[in-house]
Amino acid sequence: MTIAEVLRQAITQSDQTLTEIAQQTGIPQPGLWKFMQGFDIRLKTAQRLADYFGFKIIPPAKIPKRMDSKVRYGPQSNTTSQARDDVRRANLSGGPGSPR
Repeated sequence: MTIAEVLRQAITQSDQTLTEIAQQTGIPQPGLWKFMQGFDIRLKTAQRLADYFGFKIIPPAKIPKRMDSKVRYGPQSNTTSQARDDVRRANLSGGPGSPR
């Protein structure tokens, strides 16, 4: 179940009107009505509704955009760029893996 589905269900199952919820949360009533019709809302608005109904929204863990320099290659723990250099050197010197 998505966050939006949980919030819509909480609104539907509450004994309050959209106008009452809008007044209590500070969310404009037309925006709340659109949300109930299936439109998206901003995370800030979802957080207001979650707070009001006693839910906690936990954001997903952030994943670094670029991990190349942190990735280890092989048992020697070389960085990927060092490993590429090692392969190039092996290919140039006629070592294992070099083109024949």
